[in-house]
Amino acid sequence: MLNKYPLWKNLLIIAVLGIGFLYAVPNLYRPDPALQVSGDSSGVVIDQALMTRLSTALDAGGIEHFGEKADETGKSGLIRLYETDMQLRAQRIVQRTLGDGYVVALNLASNTPDWLSNLGAQAMKLGLDLSGGVHFLLEVDTDSAIATRLEHYSSGIKKKTALFRVSSPLLSCATPPWV
Repeated sequence: MLNKYPLWKNLLIIAVLGIGFLYAVPNLYRPDPALQVSGDSSGVVIDQALMTRLSTALDAGGIEHFGEKADETGKSGLIRLYETDMQLRAQRIVQRTLGDGYVVALNLASNTPDWLSNLGAQAMKLGLDLSGGVHFLLEVDTDSAIATRLEHYSSGIKKKTALFRVSSPLLSCATPPWV
């Protein structure tokens, strides 16, 4: 072998590649889809009894799950699911079971082994463009929007007629005729 570089340079390249590989390994462990449950206020405690109740509700709803765990601090809990497609349905079931006073959020639970996490290696967080984007639902009260727009037009017409000293027309926007 005709290697014209010194041994220390070759060892340095091998060490850098080894460390890079070590910190890239967590990306091989795909995160699990999960639900994160927390209290609406700091006084709400999330304990294992509550997590068991939620597990029973998800079983009754036909949603496969595993690894329900309450945080040591009692501030939140995590329920791992097998399928991402079931997250929204599971969220509705859990929210219905808990009622008001709790926040149920969709989450991704890390599967990185502890020994890698202790070294500081974490999986790369995918942005919205790589993880499927985001979906917003916008609801508009069309009747109110139309009434506001008509009122705006009516006041504009009244101002213009007053500007040109024309007798003011009788304009009313109380109830649109199509409503």
